[in-house]
Amino acid sequence: IDKENSRAKWFSVLLGATAELYNAQAIDVYLQALQFMVPPGDVEARLGDGSSPCFIPLQVAKELAVHAYDNSIPMDVRLQLQKRIVGLPTEAHVPDAVASSSSSLPDDGLHMVVSLDDVMDCVMSMWYEYQTK
Repeated sequence: IDKENSRAKWFSVLLGATAELYNAQAIDVYLQALQFMVPPGDVEARLGDGSSPCFIPLQVAKELAVHAYDNSIPMDVRLQLQKRIVGLPTEAHVPDAVASSSSSLPDDGLHMVVSLDDVMDCVMSMWYEYQTK
C-alpha cells in the first residue's frame, strides 16, 4: 500500500471497491482501532481531509497493538503488530503547555509521536495477513 494514500486505500477496501481484499469484519477492526486512538467526537477534527498528517503518541499506538483485535486473534499476532508499530518512523513532539512553560524541559516533556495512518496501515495489513493464513 502506498504510504501517501494508505487512508484512501483502506477506505476503498472497507467499502468493497477492491473485491480481492473485501472482508465484512474489516470495518469493525478499523473502527475499533480508530476509536482506541481518537475519541469518536474528535475524529473529523483530527483527521480532517487528510492533507495534514494526524499524529498520536507512540505509547498509545503500542497499547493499541494489544487491544486492536478481538479475542480470536492470538497474542503472538498482537505482539508482531506491536513490533511493526514500534518500527514505524517517529517524530519528537513537545506539547504546547511544556513548550510555553519554563526554559528547562522536564524529562517527560518530549513525546514521540507516530502517524495515525501508518499505524492503521499496520493494524489492517496484519489483520488481513492473519485472515488469509
